[in-house]
Amino acid sequence: MKVNRLVIIFAATLLIVLGIGSYLLASGKLTSELPFQTAIKNTEVQSDSDQISDIEDDLNKTDVEGVDEELDNIQAEIDSSK
Repeated sequence: MKVNRLVIIFAATLLIVLGIGSYLLASGKLTSELPFQTAIKNTEVQSDSDQISDIEDDLNKTDVEGVDEELDNIQAEIDSSK
């Protein structure tokens, strides 16, 4: 009897912890957006106008500096694990 009760309590606790964890992951509260993801999202925002001045404004607002910085970090991690 005691073993069954312990198994049920353990299973219920595990389900609660997994439920809370999945909620936090799904809501984005557990993870934060990386800087390169923000930069990529900013490049996707453009005006609907096809006027040259508006296109130039979109190009000037686009900041791609450091977008490849994360790739360099990933490559360094790969190289260090070899």
